[in-house]
Amino acid sequence: MDMNKTNFEQVQYGNSDGVKPIITNLVSTFPHWHNEIEIVFACQGDLLVEYGGVKRLLRQGEIAVINSTEIHAVNSVDSTDSREHIVFMLQISVQFFRTMSAHINSLRFLDRIEGPEAEEIRKYLLLVMDEEQNEREAKPAVIHGFCGLIVALLLRHFCENISSEFPKNETSSDYNRNYDRLKKVLGFVNEHYAESPSLNEIAEIVYVSPYYLSHFFTRTMGMTYLQYLNYVKVTMAKQSLAATDDAVIDILSRSGFANTKTFNRVFREIVGCSPSEYRKFVHGGAEPELPASEKTHLGSYVNYQGHIVIPHALYRASDGEEAEERKTDAKTPDNAKKFTARTIEADVRKSAGKLDAYFRKMIGTARASDFLRREVQEQFRLLIKEMPFEYVRFHGIFDDVMCVALDDGRFNWLYIDDVLDFLMELNVRPFIEFSFMPSTLASGETTMFYRPL
Repeated sequence: MDMNKTNFEQVQYGNSDGVKPIITNLVSTFPHWHNEIEIVFACQGDLLVEYGGVKRLLRQGEIAVINSTEIHAVNSVDSTDSREHIVFMLQISVQFFRTMSAHINSLRFLDRIEGPEAEEIRKYLLLVMDEEQNEREAKPAVIHGFCGLIVALLLRHFCENISSEFPKNETSSDYNRNYDRLKKVLGFVNEHYAESPSLNEIAEIVYVSPYYLSHFFTRTMGMTYLQYLNYVKVTMAKQSLAATDDAVIDILSRSGFANTKTFNRVFREIVGCSPSEYRKFVHGGAEPELPASEKTHLGSYVNYQGHIVIPHALYRASDGEEAEERKTDAKTPDNAKKFTARTIEADVRKSAGKLDAYFRKMIGTARASDFLRREVQEQFRLLIKEMPFEYVRFHGIFDDVMCVALDDGRFNWLYIDDVLDFLMELNVRPFIEFSFMPSTLASGETTMFYRPL
């Protein structure tokens, strides 16, 4: 992951398409997110895992599941000797879940994986680790098989359906749109952190009010915008302190800090020591005295020390008795369901009648604010060119993201004008659903109907 660019991690898969096993000694990340489900397994040593707005200490043998698009960070704890730590992370793609008829946008996995079923998951995680470290015939297929069993156990025992549990007046479409917005915000901050972009500047980029963005950011990230901006600045400063001999004054300036006093204060608040103490440590000096909660690995994203030997203690069952020796040819459980194949034949050459080209009259989109995005406008122009139509139906013309009702009581029609001007330019007539009014004008949160998709 390129930490200088964005906190959205684009997972790159190797030979095992759709799953990515990562075995390492140490791990140190700052908050990021990706579309994949991520399973974190503390094989040896403790991990501090931040997700869902909380911090959790993961002890040896414990497992955590990071849900799709969930902001998270994973850090090794008290990592003075990397050989004392083993971490296994398994990232599983959206497409892999779809092959098992599971749609992760409507699912949430429990944060704690415990009980007898957790032993089964741990067994298959160890088998994936064993396969990953050895070159064997049909290795990708075997890893895929074990991952399928892991996913099946998670779906059966540690999963809840959230398709009807979005926050009030928020649909799955809103949920995905919010993370698109968050991705854009994080990307801009991490490219322009040295310029100390203000909340107002960021709000203009994503077409929302500063008030809305402030609350949305804090609720989603579990920290304020300023805290996150400082976090990125300090992270970049740490990299310069570790990799260069540049003067501290030059590093703080490049990192976006105005003066030494502010830099030292913010650095100590986040890292737990001064910049000079940190530099001495990463260059081989004594580890600074940090609070227990801050004693995470002060180094790279991952640190891999060759072939890793899995601790024998991990092969014990939950009752403390020695578990059976792992077998690469694990058998399918007796109660596994059997499926019968069904053949459906269709004559594609036979005509079923004349096609009613209703799509030439009107098509539907989602929200009015979509038309403010350049990529949507480009796709819409192409659609009009390739498949002309008369009307376009959308809703949310008065949604908060359109910034119609400002916090000071004034009204702003700029974004509505931009949407309608764009459609008029293409000679397309709008079919508008008014839906909900701006939250600043609403008398309360009670509505007569649920927000449509």
